[in-house]
This record gives sequence, structure tokens and C-alpha cells, in this order.
Amino acid sequence: MTTAGSATLQIQLPGTYVYDAAADGDGGPTVPTGPLFPNLPTIREVTEICAFEALAIWLVGVSERQPFRVFELSSPARLIIDIAQ
Repeated sequence: MTTAGSATLQIQLPGTYVYDAAADGDGGPTVPTGPLFPNLPTIREVTEICAFEALAIWLVGVSERQPFRVFELSSPARLIIDIAQ
């Protein structure tokens, strides 16, 4: 699969559900699943390519290949991907 931009980051999130898996849930998405086209200098497109058995995989299309850092924060839980410009 391709994304907008000249390089792509693949983000794998094991143990993650992007669809409501609760027995009384509707099975609908719990987050937007894309594609998203943010108006940012580096990020061109974000899209989910897989959500199966507690594994979510997302692609982030970026303007060019750049170094990046990943942080996990809590309260609330979140993942930060810092892409150099």
C-alpha cells in the first residue's frame, strides 16, 4: 500500500483494538481509521492498514525520509512520534 509523501513510517501497535470489541459494543471504530490528510509540514497522510486480533498497523506518509523518536506517555496514555523537519 502506498501513502502520500516520498517516505513512509509503518507503526505497529500490538495489544491495540481500534474497533469496539466489547461483548455489548457495536463493533464500530473507536478512533478515526483514515485516510487522514493533516495539513502539516512533514506528515502528508495517515491511514490504518490492519486491525486484526489486537494488532493495529498504521502508515504515516511523510514529505521525506527523516530521523524520528518515539515516546510513550501516560495520564492519559498516548504514543508520541516526533519526526524531524
